[in-house]
Amino acid sequence: MSTNMSRPFLIVFLVYTSVISSNYATKPIESRISSVILDEKSEKLVVVDQDVKNAVARANFTDDISQTGWSYLTVSTNPVYDDTIQAYAAGLVEGHITSTRIYQHWINTVYGFCKHPSDYCNRLEDFIKTNIAWMSEKIENNAKDPYWHQ
Repeated sequence: MSTNMSRPFLIVFLVYTSVISSNYATKPIESRISSVILDEKSEKLVVVDQDVKNAVARANFTDDISQTGWSYLTVSTNPVYDDTIQAYAAGLVEGHITSTRIYQHWINTVYGFCKHPSDYCNRLEDFIKTNIAWMSEKIENNAKDPYWHQ
């Protein structure tokens, strides 16, 4: 008798999982390309949602989290520009193209965490301030070191 009861359950389960998996399989993977260009008139960096061949920086972001649990990001810069400009443009295009996932991460992990300050939140803030001061000192004192120049 338990065999008869489990057979309909198995059939329903198999149908359900095939419908669910087919929904994921047919959902298109979101892939975006953005570039950072230097506006010659204003001399400012500008993000555009297109692939610009000679851009300061370019990014390709494929958001495949719903199917594989992973996102894929490729950022490249143009060596024609100064290292500092390349680094800034790379961060700018990465932040722009992944902004939705950054926001989701913020909401899931940080938002409201220290809404009511506690001893832990005060220690965390002190740690972050100390770390930023340490990094700033290292950068200032090691300007010629390739690691800190990045």
